Amino acid sequence: MDSLSESIVQEVRRLIHLYKGEDLSISITGHSLGAALALLAADELSTCDANVPPIAVYSFGGLRVGNRGFANRITSNWVKVLRVVNSQDVVTRVPGMFVNERLNEKLGYV
Repeated sequence: MDSLSESIVQEVRRLIHLYKGEDLSISITGHSLGAALALLAADELSTCDANVPPIAVYSFGGLRVGNRGFANRITSNWVKVLRVVNSQDVVTRVPGMFVNERLNEKLGYV
């Protein structure tokens, strides 16, 4: 049984082959947990094949995903991310300060 990640990659590869020669792009969107999964899927797709078209993620009310290294990898793979949050929504601040790398460095945790 394939994982969700493997299924997504296989389907995108199939579609890239099917529409070979056309201008393609990939847009992934999600809300809350789905927003976090959309970003993880974009990361997976951006590294799966040299022929992957440009990827954009539209994230609504999602959890924070990854650390500074993850963010740098996403950026270096040309994944564009629009993260929309409500400043009153506590979910969008999770996991919060305990994984803030700069704060952890100042406190000597890293």
